Amino acid sequence: MLTPPAPSEPDLDVVVETMGRLFDEGKKELLLDTMRSVMETALADNRAVSLRLAEELKRTYGRSSERIDPNQLKLFLGELRQEQQREAAPEPTEEMACEPPPPKPKSNKERRRARRPLPATLPREQVRLVPTPEQLEGNDSMTKIGEERSEVLEYEPARFKVIEYIRETWSNGNGDIVTAAAPLKIIDKGLPGVGLLTHVLLAKFVDHCPLARLCKVFARDGVELHRNRLVDWVAATAFLLEPLARRIHALAMQSHVLQVDDTHLKVLDRKASKNIKRGHLWALVGDQAFVSFRYTENWTAKLADEFLGSRIGWMQVDGYGGYESIAKDRPLLLVGCWMHARRYLVKALDAKDVRAAEPLDIIKRMYEVEAAPPVVPSNGPPSSRPNGAPSVPPTSSPSSC
Repeated sequence: MLTPPAPSEPDLDVVVETMGRLFDEGKKELLLDTMRSVMETALADNRAVSLRLAEELKRTYGRSSERIDPNQLKLFLGELRQEQQREAAPEPTEEMACEPPPPKPKSNKERRRARRPLPATLPREQVRLVPTPEQLEGNDSMTKIGEERSEVLEYEPARFKVIEYIRETWSNGNGDIVTAAAPLKIIDKGLPGVGLLTHVLLAKFVDHCPLARLCKVFARDGVELHRNRLVDWVAATAFLLEPLARRIHALAMQSHVLQVDDTHLKVLDRKASKNIKRGHLWALVGDQAFVSFRYTENWTAKLADEFLGSRIGWMQVDGYGGYESIAKDRPLLLVGCWMHARRYLVKALDAKDVRAAEPLDIIKRMYEVEAAPPVVPSNGPPSSRPNGAPSVPPTSSPSSC
């Protein structure tokens, strides 16, 4: 448990003795200054310990994301502005006391009560319900005068199907034989169709569903597939998509702004201790449109230089020192990431320091400017820089690095 460092007894005795002497001597101003100094030191120590405690609690029990709830940020901004208004507000008068209180804003629960309409693009079917004979018993003269409508969102599970290709063979009296051409397949003579391979890739890489779990999902529909077979399917499809991945990487490297970041991950290796070694996955995002990934066995700048050395122009990175050696004597312009400055403000806000709300709100508005659609001039192509402003690197959003 973290505890604030308690001042030693001699220090307290000295402070008390000094303040008592100042009181006896009638030095009021000097006594108040001493008390203020002691209180400011204690408050600073308490604030530092509260921040460390909040960080430890978040590291142990909280989420690792630094995303801030917009409603929470508004709440802190409101508290900060109310405090500023109280400091600048005049003394209350009788006329001010008679003024009605401002209307209470709607709560989040009240704002969420309205149900969003279902998309009009969804297929719809109607089920018409008529009164039962028991309801109409003794009322044969009743006629329809209206109807009430309500909607229920239903789901039909995906299903497997088998496509059987029948290749006809023809011949003539001369003994010539012709057989219809075999259909094109992603995997030559393989079992899966294009739709099944697409579903497997989306489930693994978009929905983050492990292949072993996906095999259990398939088994519920009566299709038994071993995980190793799905691994082979993923490898075959990745090989087919490799030219597209190389093209995306080339477009990312040629983009106006390239954002680069890496993260470590555990890699299976039977030669390593516990069959696990540490590798690094690099994410390269060009103009927030082209995303490319590169894997390296370690974190050295030499390996990163193999795919970043040809870069020319802006490159947005974190504080990793290896980027400096890559950019040395090259037309490569390194720019920082706002996320790393924002992180300390988030920590302060987690420690209930409302002063951090205002700079966080400013950074949030900067991110909104970056996310805004480009301006379309009336006499030229679309551009995100109005009035012919010079090109500048954008600020980074929390998802950038």
